[in-house]
Amino acid sequence: MTPKPTWTDRLIDMLVDPVCAVDRDGRIVFTNAAYQALLGYTDEELLGRRMMDLIHPDDRDATQAAARAIMAGVPVHHFRNRYLRRDGGVAHLMWSARWSEADGVRVGVARDMTEYAREEAMKSLAADLAMAGLDASPLADGWQGIRSALARHLAIPAVAAAIRAGSRSRVLTGGAAAPADLLDRLVHARLDTPTTFTSADGGRWWCVPLPCGRAEGMLALASPAVPPIEIDDDVLGFVAHQVGAVMRAKLLEEELAAAALHDALTGLPNRRLLVDRTEQALARADREGTMPVLLFLDLDGFKLINDRLGHAVGDAVLTHTARVLIAQVRDTDTVARIGGDEFVILLDGSATDGDVEDIAESIARSLQSPVGDAPPVPAARVSIGSARYPLDGRSLAELLDTADRRMYLDKARRGCAPAGTAQA
Repeated sequence: MTPKPTWTDRLIDMLVDPVCAVDRDGRIVFTNAAYQALLGYTDEELLGRRMMDLIHPDDRDATQAAARAIMAGVPVHHFRNRYLRRDGGVAHLMWSARWSEADGVRVGVARDMTEYAREEAMKSLAADLAMAGLDASPLADGWQGIRSALARHLAIPAVAAAIRAGSRSRVLTGGAAAPADLLDRLVHARLDTPTTFTSADGGRWWCVPLPCGRAEGMLALASPAVPPIEIDDDVLGFVAHQVGAVMRAKLLEEELAAAALHDALTGLPNRRLLVDRTEQALARADREGTMPVLLFLDLDGFKLINDRLGHAVGDAVLTHTARVLIAQVRDTDTVARIGGDEFVILLDGSATDGDVEDIAESIARSLQSPVGDAPPVPAARVSIGSARYPLDGRSLAELLDTADRRMYLDKARRGCAPAGTAQA
């Protein structure tokens, strides 16, 4: 027959703070209603169970050390550890406990610190993510700061993100390898709220919309085996907002850096970037004994196109010219726009004179055919001059000067040069 609870039992059950008693062997001999409700177990399920089995794995050593001190007669106050709830969640507790030698038990009274610990973790995470955004580093380094912060504060073992801008997607990963089916989902899925995704290898991931300003984004977080705090939709939304703020800042930094080095209309490298790439190419040529070639190109009659057909058509001619030039060279070469209708191609390597002639002829043929865009892009003619390093110059300025003079000779031979501009 179960003994009838005494008034003291009922009084302890009325306490809002969890109370627990553990014997010399570390087994639970008493819990009150608040303790049972917090962890999600009945009194019968808890009695006789090893208390250490309920402790978060990362806190077991510290909890055992505190238990030894209590049993040695040293009362412990404000000791914090984490318990594993029946539903898989984590409860944060702050204990005051002492040992009763007469009864052979240690008795503890706890304060539920779960919400406080959650707020602590979110504040610390936000601070670390903010530092990742403020650090003067490229997106790749900032992403590693994001990855480290999520691992440190939420025990996230792996993270991945996809940033979509138009038809282009950029994928970032960190930690354990992200499975291919997850990356495919990040690139192609459109989500408004957090969802869970189980990859083909059995991994469980949270997928969250990532606000990245003008770009769309998706963030995926691998579910940790034992999270330090409960990770629910509110936490995921908070993480996405904070990570999105860092990503927006880093993407803006990249845009500003690219704008400083690229032509706004065509997207080609500008003179500043051409100088940098030429210096690298010439230094490499000195080491390897190669003879790179610089081509200077000028569109014939471009001013008439602007005057007669308008600047919108003129811009279309320039962007079409940029696409043609890029298509004619290798990825290791550089195509730059350095003026209104002036372009430069740096052939990085040992292109022969025959190679240079072939490229020039191919460019001229490709530009002479109109393009059926809306509005149609009229055909354009181009004058080209070349200079070879180091025969025609030992700096970009010298190579440009030589190629420019030869370009005007080419223009004069075809009757396209304005009066008095042909140079010997």
